[in-house]
Amino acid sequence: MPSLLVNKSLPERADYAAWRICKAYTLLLSKTAMATQPQPYPGENASAEQVFRLAEEYRTAANAVAKIARPGVPLSRAPFRLIAIHAIELYLNAFLLIEGEKPCKVRGFRHDLNARAEHPLTQRLGLRARTGEHLTTMSQTREYLVSRYCTDQVDSMSPINRLEATLEEVRSKVAKRLGVTIERPNKAQRGGLPLKMEPAKTKANNGSGRSHSHSIVPGGFDVTSYTTRLTPFTSLMMRVATWPRNFMSNG
Repeated sequence: MPSLLVNKSLPERADYAAWRICKAYTLLLSKTAMATQPQPYPGENASAEQVFRLAEEYRTAANAVAKIARPGVPLSRAPFRLIAIHAIELYLNAFLLIEGEKPCKVRGFRHDLNARAEHPLTQRLGLRARTGEHLTTMSQTREYLVSRYCTDQVDSMSPINRLEATLEEVRSKVAKRLGVTIERPNKAQRGGLPLKMEPAKTKANNGSGRSHSHSIVPGGFDVTSYTTRLTPFTSLMMRVATWPRNFMSNG
């Protein structure tokens, strides 16, 4: 009992106890109200243009991460997959928002790309059938979660070039709907992953697959022996020695 109530009468003590109970009850009600009040979800008030810009940043990050992937190590491409898939998700979110869908409904799709792809509003985007099928496949195989957590299922996921193509198509068509001018990806460096390029046809390479060399040995100067390279007039003497034979064979 508090010392201030020692010399108080019983009614006064009862009044003090009632005051303490009311105070505790008021405090409990205030905490309950704060707990039940819905908290704003991060990004709930973001516009479609802001979500698109965020998707652009994720795409840029995906391209940067793709450059450090190691050949023959599929697991090293997992970070690119994760960031690229998230960029696709954000692009589709931006499109649904600009078409008038409620943010809470878009948030309810979570990481389900198929739900976004099959949404009636998304049909206006005009994605290719192959792209729509790829979005469905990634949802069915839970590629987002596999890229994020698994180490034993990376080989079974969609090819990198297919993921890049889906990312670029979704991006370009959403940008067109928003009226945003975007920079087209470099064909030789799409998604940060260098593509194989055919060698250009030059005088030294006529496209037949073999390069013509004027050297006296196949492979050129570097293959010629040390003695042959340092002996004066070696090339001239060898050409003179073989000239009659070549002349007779051509005759």
